[in-house]
Order: sequence, then structure tokens, then C-alpha cells
Amino acid sequence: MNFSVIISNNASILTIEDEHIAFNEKETQRQITYENILTIENASGDRRTSRLYYIQDHPFPNHRLTKEYVEFDADEGTYVQLQKTILENIKIATARPRKLAVFVNPIGGQRRGKQICDEIVVPIFTLAGIEVDVTVSEKSGHGKEFAETYDFKSVDGLVILGGDGTVSEIFNALMRKTQSDAGVDLNDHNTTLEKMELPIGIIPAGTGNGLVGILHGCKDVMTSTLQIVKAVPFYYMFLKRLREINVDIKYDFLDGILHHLKADCQVKQKKRLINLMALTYDLDFEDYPKDEQPEKKDQFDLLDYTPCSRFDLIKHFYNLVHLTKEHLDSVSFITHNKVTAFNLEVTEDNNPSEQEQNLRYNIDGEIYNIKTPNLYVKLHPRCYTVYSSYTGSLRWT
Repeated sequence: MNFSVIISNNASILTIEDEHIAFNEKETQRQITYENILTIENASGDRRTSRLYYIQDHPFPNHRLTKEYVEFDADEGTYVQLQKTILENIKIATARPRKLAVFVNPIGGQRRGKQICDEIVVPIFTLAGIEVDVTVSEKSGHGKEFAETYDFKSVDGLVILGGDGTVSEIFNALMRKTQSDAGVDLNDHNTTLEKMELPIGIIPAGTGNGLVGILHGCKDVMTSTLQIVKAVPFYYMFLKRLREINVDIKYDFLDGILHHLKADCQVKQKKRLINLMALTYDLDFEDYPKDEQPEKKDQFDLLDYTPCSRFDLIKHFYNLVHLTKEHLDSVSFITHNKVTAFNLEVTEDNNPSEQEQNLRYNIDGEIYNIKTPNLYVKLHPRCYTVYSSYTGSLRWT
């Protein structure tokens, strides 16, 4: 279907196909798929000018999405038919959420969560025809309470505006509720978790925002918001005393995978640790060819940190900006394993005066109190569905 329009004072033909629209703009042929069209509406009340808002992808190295628009001038009959046809095709060709629950942490990061929600997130969703139900956190633990009590059957997905701590609080509460509703025993290490079907979008408004970088290749608010339409804070380490703790740690490996010349599926070691880092995404080392990257399977990367100087630790995190296998292998205070699970048990030879502290774990900036000096962590692949269309490789930028 073709329409005669004026774009930037130049005559053009706008063609509407099943999967996209096409037109000439400044001697350049443009195609915009329906999943990238936010909407088309009147331009400033003009009954002859349509403004089409769309998502522009800026690929590697930016990995960002931006909101752009183009204006079409046409006679009134063409104007009406053009808008009607494009809006109908957006509904047919996309699986856009109709309504989203939005949870906002207003005090994370630079305390701009509510402002980001009001000025960027809600206007974008509204423009795309998505209804929102916004809840702003009012107290400590509100995220957990929200996850346990909100009626998620009334929405198509959940959007979290906050940092990694807020995301972790809500994810854990939702997963526990899902398992409880399904009758799954979370204390059984051999159990298979029930997948949670609720899609979750994450928009950076915290301090670390590490998970957003994994999902979208950048930590940009606009990109995160538009991705939803389309489908470890370090200061704790650097400003506080590095606590050392003696532990027994047991690693679980995939069956049949050799590890340090051992074929055992479980290896137990005694260690004195200052930190653990578990990375559930696939590491791509910049000093390895693409076809020689580590094998991707249902396992995660675990970094054990033994005592070292504060300067060496800071230098290590600085070097992680450009992740290389050579760097991980060269740092003497780090052990790198690929595991499916690990069990961490605080041993009795620690300082008795620090016994209470040994039951408090700092996970991505959030403090969790455990009842016994024993912590078991296991990867349950594909238990969450999240909004993201990013397919590029991960870089620590």
C-alpha cells in the first residue's frame, strides 16, 4: 500500500508492508519494522501532519537505543488512512505488553528513581500504548512485600526501577513465592525449580546496575525502557575493612568435565576468603578468538578472592574493564572455576568475637542474615523471562 507524502519539504512515497514501512528521506531509503515503531499521532494538533515515533538502534560499540521521530505531511484523507493502517499493523505485528506493573526504588543510586520514572519511563510506555501501574517503595523491605502481595495476574509483566539490590530483593521473593505455590522444597538441593513465567524488565536507577549491563550491553535508561517496549557496588570493598574468613568450600562441576586434571564432580577445599564473585552470564575473553571462547553450558563462573592488598584489589577491578583470560590467570589471589553449585561453610577456627558477622553476607551491596554458617548456591537455568532483544557479546564497559 503506497501513500504520497511530504518529508522535510520533499515529495516521497511511503510504502506499508506486512513487516515494515519504507520511505525516502533526504535521498536515503529507510525501513522501520513495526516492533520499532512506538506510535503515529498528530503533530501539534495539525490535521495534515503525522509524527511517527520510532526506536533507533545504535549498534556496537554503543549498544544503545534512542527515541526518534519523522513527520509526514499529506492531504487529510491520506493522513487519516495512513495513521489507521500503521496503528493496526503495530497491533498485529507486535506482542507488546498491554499493562505493566512498575516498582520504583526512589533512594537508590543518586535518588533519581522517581524522576526517571516520571520523566522517561512512563511517557515512553504511554506513547507505546502500554498502561502502567506504578508503586514507589516507601520503606525497607517494601520490594519483598510488593512481590509477595501484588496481583501479577492483572499485568503482562513487571518493571523494576532500581539497582542490583532492589532487583535481587524482588527476584528472590518472587522465586520463593513461585516455588511455594508449586509445592517445591527449596531446601532440597536436588530439586528442580519451577520456572517463573512473569517477564521482568530492569531499568537502571541504582548504584551498581550490573544486571542491566548484561541484559542490554549498556546501562542506559532510555535503552532499557525501549527494550521493554520491544519485547557489585565496589565502594564496600574499597572504603571498608576487608574481612577475612576461614571456610570449607565445595564446588559442584558438570558430569564428565575435567577440572584441573580431576574428574571429580565435587571438590572440597579449605580457604581463607575476602570475597566471592558469581557471574551467571557467559564470559567472553578479549584475548581469545571467538571460536575458542569458553564452552557455554548450564554452569556459572565463580571467582574466589583470598587475602591481598587493597591496592592489588583495586587494580584488579580496574583491569576487569577489559576482561582477558591472561588477567584472571595472572592474579595470584583469585581462583576461577566454572561450577553448577557451591557450598560455603564457615569453620570453627574463626575469631569468636566475629561469630555474628560471619552469619551476615554482603550480596551485591545488600546484607543478608543467615541462620547457620552454611550457604549453598546453585544455578537453576532459564527460571526467569526478561525483556531484552540484545544479542551482542558482553564487554565490561
